[in-house]
Amino acid sequence: MATPDFTIPKPQPLFPRSARADRPLFLVMMIMVFLACIAAMSAQRSYSAASEWGRGLSRSATVQLPAEQVEAALPILRAQSGVDQALAIDPEQSRELLRPWLGDAALPEDLPIPALIDLRLTGDNLFDAGAAGLALTKAGLEGSVDDHNRWGRDISRTARAVQILALMALALLMAGTVATAIFATQAGLVARREIIDVLTQIGARRRYIARLFTQRFGWLGLLSGISGAGLAGIMFLILALFTTQQGDGLLPRLALRQFDLWILFFAPLLSGLICAISAGRTVLTRLSMREGRRQI
Repeated sequence: MATPDFTIPKPQPLFPRSARADRPLFLVMMIMVFLACIAAMSAQRSYSAASEWGRGLSRSATVQLPAEQVEAALPILRAQSGVDQALAIDPEQSRELLRPWLGDAALPEDLPIPALIDLRLTGDNLFDAGAAGLALTKAGLEGSVDDHNRWGRDISRTARAVQILALMALALLMAGTVATAIFATQAGLVARREIIDVLTQIGARRRYIARLFTQRFGWLGLLSGISGAGLAGIMFLILALFTTQQGDGLLPRLALRQFDLWILFFAPLLSGLICAISAGRTVLTRLSMREGRRQI
């Protein structure tokens, strides 16, 4: 005859931390946090790149004129307000600038390629392209002055559009995170309906039950946020290793910056907070509805 087992079973928590049912939710939340971090850091990259390009364009101007007039134009341009330096661009460099349009075809030596003068500006907005062009005309020179304002406006519009798209993606991801937390909470309520009924019958208050869900899904959101943010940081570090040596100064660097570290730090906290608040409010709403139906 078998000896009866009188050992008291070890109490199990309402929400075991290693529940397999929560693994898909963990994966979805991790992906959302990962995408949110990428969107936020991309928006910051577009803003910083546009600012750098804008500052570079605002401090430079280009003069195009016949090659034989370069020496006569240099003193006139250096005398203009807001001009720090005026440097003639080597003819070979001018030919290299045409290569993207003409390809590797050899250009005839007698082809009249306009000469270029690079103006370095002081950055105090004292330079007037119209006044510089008028000064060249009065001296009998045929020069065209470009202060790069049109390029600066185009870059600003493009960067602003990229920022808006990145912020919209970030807002949609946050909305998706809230919806996912609400759906997961509702699924948890259905799966643990009998336990919740027992807790309610023995006098457990709604706030106590809601606190259990808040702690569970807040912790889950925090862990998934840490994983997603860490994955985003690792991806940026890997991309930085491949782009640091190949960058030509036109594209923004992908190395982690201080602002990126703040994003990676606060993203898990925000993820946990969103999941906790969403879960708590959903539980309180559901339990209030159930109590209302019972009273009716």
